[in-house]
Amino acid sequence: MEDNQRIYLDKVVELLIKGTEVGDGNWFNPPYYYPGSTSGRTFFRDVYLDTFGLLKNNFYSGLPTQLIYFKDYCSNVYGLSQEEMSYVWKEYMTKLYESRNWRF
Repeated sequence: MEDNQRIYLDKVVELLIKGTEVGDGNWFNPPYYYPGSTSGRTFFRDVYLDTFGLLKNNFYSGLPTQLIYFKDYCSNVYGLSQEEMSYVWKEYMTKLYESRNWRF
């Protein structure tokens, strides 16, 4: 990945973080759902752990649904490729995890 590409993708991650609503109950509502919608709210723990293969029972972690909306949003808004989306998703999850104490 080239330096300019990484700078752009890191900026996308920043924008995603800034646009993410986080609640007291350890849920998050990302910007890739319709603005003001509560349908994106899901528990961060399961999505994060499933992203990195750390969830033992991932029958319904919420990750597949999150990725559908995320990929559509990143493709249409930022013009990202599959490879770029993979990088952004993992960085987004990592930075969001580091942004607060999720208690897990």
